Amino acid sequence: MNPADSTRDALALLTGPDAPGLVQLAITGRADARLPDFTADIVAVHHRPGADTSVRYDVRYRAIAHDRDTSVVVTDSFLLSTGRAARGGEGVVELRRGDDVLYAWRFPGDPALPALAAALDPSTVGRWLGAPVVTAREADADGPDAARDPAAFAAAVVTHRPLRRATVRVCARGEEHFVKTVRRREADALVRRHRVAAEAGIGPQIVAEPMPGTVVLRRAGGENLASTLAAARDGDPFPAPEGFIALLERLPRTALSLPRRAPWSERLDFHARAASDAHPDLAGRLDRIRDRVETLLASAPTGPVVPVHGDPSVTNVFVEAGAPAGFIDLDSLGPGYRVDDLATVLAHLAVLRPLAPETYPQADATVEAWHRAFEAQREIDPVALRARVAAVLVSLVAGSPQGQAEARVGLAEAWCRLAAAADDDVPRPSSSPRTVRRHEAITLLAHRPLQHPHPAPAESANGPRPAPQTVRRPA
Repeated sequence: MNPADSTRDALALLTGPDAPGLVQLAITGRADARLPDFTADIVAVHHRPGADTSVRYDVRYRAIAHDRDTSVVVTDSFLLSTGRAARGGEGVVELRRGDDVLYAWRFPGDPALPALAAALDPSTVGRWLGAPVVTAREADADGPDAARDPAAFAAAVVTHRPLRRATVRVCARGEEHFVKTVRRREADALVRRHRVAAEAGIGPQIVAEPMPGTVVLRRAGGENLASTLAAARDGDPFPAPEGFIALLERLPRTALSLPRRAPWSERLDFHARAASDAHPDLAGRLDRIRDRVETLLASAPTGPVVPVHGDPSVTNVFVEAGAPAGFIDLDSLGPGYRVDDLATVLAHLAVLRPLAPETYPQADATVEAWHRAFEAQREIDPVALRARVAAVLVSLVAGSPQGQAEARVGLAEAWCRLAAAADDDVPRPSSSPRTVRRHEAITLLAHRPLQHPHPAPAESANGPRPAPQTVRRPA
């Protein structure tokens, strides 16, 4: 079977009506087991076409208490995955269903990331920080009270890509730290990237390296760009795009010796397939976006190879005193094209207003100002930038709920039209900065699909994805 078809089938299985039975099999070891009052809520879906699919479930069921006279409600969290990296791991149960092999484990015990569970344990974190942690309590990822209480410990998983990488936010002894962990084979690159950025004064300081592939980082100064925009009020100045460009200029030349990571624009086909698998009703539009972007990028100049962050989203850019001042999540720091970094931050800015219009009232104005400033840079080609924004937007579709997925596809289509207009308007290359006409399309959710000589049917070739009957998704 084609690997992409295999992972698509796995996605349907792990999000479909048979999933609760598989989770109960993992818990009990019996295929016919039915736990009383059992529910399985999907918490996260990680689908990588042609590679693997993992789904995390929060489960709840009733069990007989030790005294045998009463029952108790049990809550737990499990992952089911097709990822072969889990094979033989500690705490991993192997499940077989015909020719399919699945691996199950209790969260947070990721078999490829042992530091994930360790980072949630107060005594372990105390050893890492060089002093005991007095108390332990749960807190969510925001945890401001825990950060202020010097006796409190709070830890929360910020990101988790099963079998690949994770970040945990830790509040202990009145300080905030982040624990980043990756697979062992990526350990050296993780440390090198963070050291390079810290030495240049644009990345968080490494506090400890407690395990191979794991670093403990001090919290970056300031607030991230998304929080900065959310806190702004009408009339407040938003961070200037020139400040972001200046921050990129501070990326050290030593980053050019780091391993290169492919930018979003080079992984467009992968992300378009992932988005189509997750939202089959959008598959035709996604295919047309992919084809249009690939055509536009084929002849658009990229500019010179320079140090790049690789993923400067609105949560990875930190602002101090009103200006972009640093980065976090430096996993992709290395050689690349400036235009990819500019496109990434524009795409993430563009989705803020549709995501939460009352929270980000200045997002559209920020997109327009930053877009204009970026294209005024001599080495930035408008077609290359705009088409790349569309590519990044496609990468944000797969993990989105239906309404946001449709909005992001509409934005990607709008940026494709802007790229095509620039392709028609301006000969390349130019020796002087361009004057960019106002582009109302980027601030509107233009759902008009790209024109295609042979429109695709409303549903994908695989038909609509059946709605789970006993697996509940978050709203």
